[in-house]
Amino acid sequence: EDGDDTDARLADLLDTLDEAVPTPPAGGPPIERFTVQGRDRLVVIEASRVVAAEGQDGITSLYVDEAGGVHRHLVSFTLDALEGRLDPERFMRVHRNALVNLSAIREMIPWFSGRYKLALAGGMEVTASRARSRELRARLSL
Repeated sequence: EDGDDTDARLADLLDTLDEAVPTPPAGGPPIERFTVQGRDRLVVIEASRVVAAEGQDGITSLYVDEAGGVHRHLVSFTLDALEGRLDPERFMRVHRNALVNLSAIREMIPWFSGRYKLALAGGMEVTASRARSRELRARLSL
């Protein structure tokens, strides 16, 4: 039971940190397509096919809906830079390390402490912070 209390306190601390991370202003018009490095070529990605993006340990991963499912691409730009260039009407930061395409959300599953686990296209799951869960509910008019 001590583990549950510690987990709850840690989750609250992470939410507090998440709320302190400002959303950067957009740096120009939203991008519609961009390139990512493939094995031996540059791959053109339509922004509308991006399901989610995650930042972890300084590495940003894009999850893209492609033939055969959702594929992960490592990119050289930060999650903040990506968020600043994607259309804010279509994409939302749901956690300090996750950004999702709102049209890719298939289910919002109530999670601990007022959060939602988001089931996305292609079987991906992302957990939204408490504050961002409230904002997400408001944006989706739930």
